[in-house]
Amino acid sequence: MLGHSINPDFIIGCMQIFACAFPLTCHPDDVIQTMEEDHIFYYFTSDVQCRGKYPAYMSRYFKEHGIRIQMEKGDEDILKQGTVDFHSFSYYTSSCKSADPKKHRGDGNIIDGVPNPYLATSEWGWQIDPKGLRYSLNQIYDRYQLPIMIVENGLGARDHMTEDVASMTITGLPISKDILNKCMKQSVMV
Repeated sequence: MLGHSINPDFIIGCMQIFACAFPLTCHPDDVIQTMEEDHIFYYFTSDVQCRGKYPAYMSRYFKEHGIRIQMEKGDEDILKQGTVDFHSFSYYTSSCKSADPKKHRGDGNIIDGVPNPYLATSEWGWQIDPKGLRYSLNQIYDRYQLPIMIVENGLGARDHMTEDVASMTITGLPISKDILNKCMKQSVMV
């Protein structure tokens, strides 16, 4: 609200890390674990900023954790009027979630998760998942239907620069504008 009151032409957005998570198995406990962690780590803050209200699923979380949000008169209107114009995010990797506490957490994952057995990892232990970026774009756009900006994208690995700065190889994985464009076209309307 403040930014738009200063200049109505300002375009205001939110930014978050989005490291999509997949259930490790199709066991219902893993599916529910993934959903609940996604709510807390990926959707809660952007739900408030993009939708203009606290999501219903947070009521239970707040109650279970002894958190009380003190709302003053007019606060709900401020939230509703203060939504963002676009959603931006950083994407580096994906992970799996499991309700089984005995499952080994990945050594290199920047987000707590179980390694996906179908993905390769970098020399630093990061999962290499370009399709996770596509999945993330779909999830975010379907949820908010706002313009999306990827502000950071990378992988924890040694970079090997080539003559063509627009294309480099990261531990044998070619990264280029063509791959990113293809990902965008398959994910959301460009």
